[in-house]
Amino acid sequence: MLPHTADPRLHAKRRTVRVVRLGMVPHAAFEPRSDRTTVYAAGLIALATVLHLVYLAVLCPFDLAPDEAHYWHWSRHLALAYYSKGPLVAWLIRASCGLFGDHVLAVRLPAVICHGFLLTGVYVLARETLRSSRLALAVLALALTVPALTAGAILMTIDAPFLACWCWTLVFAWRAVNEDRQRDWLFAGLCAALGVLAKFTMLLALPAIALYLLTNRSEEHTSELQ
Repeated sequence: MLPHTADPRLHAKRRTVRVVRLGMVPHAAFEPRSDRTTVYAAGLIALATVLHLVYLAVLCPFDLAPDEAHYWHWSRHLALAYYSKGPLVAWLIRASCGLFGDHVLAVRLPAVICHGFLLTGVYVLARETLRSSRLALAVLALALTVPALTAGAILMTIDAPFLACWCWTLVFAWRAVNEDRQRDWLFAGLCAALGVLAKFTMLLALPAIALYLLTNRSEEHTSELQ
């Protein structure tokens, strides 16, 4: 039997496979981040935000929905928690109404702002996971066509801040795991904690991230054995 010889090219290939599986490919290996595409994305988010504000201020014929009126009532009696929801929605409405008065637009203004944060998070997450600014811009454009997301921009419910917090939790968790940026765990934790104040369902983000970590570790171990 011939003695086993280590082929350096084989080891290099194995190391490459391991890095690819972990999603930690150097940035130079991907499509460069296009400043122009990022400007387009920022312009699209700004345009959507302005259109939503114009609609709410001028064109919207609807008064507050029952849930919105309920949360507005909460905002008049601030507390650390309520019987069925966290306090974030009431805090946001109270801050807005404190600045602009108790008007329908003031009640819904935080929803528009949260929607802007959500769209920004969608673009950033898509760009970093897909490693393509152009694909991220396409994802952002598609997100603007989703009726549920559009409704979240003009109705002030718990889902507006909840979805924004969930998205940014994923952004920071992805960076912490795949770019070895440990400080981003702190930011992910802060976003998750803020999301819990909006909707207790945010707690499900923790096992979801844990499952991703376990899957990632399993893939790393498998690639090392190959």
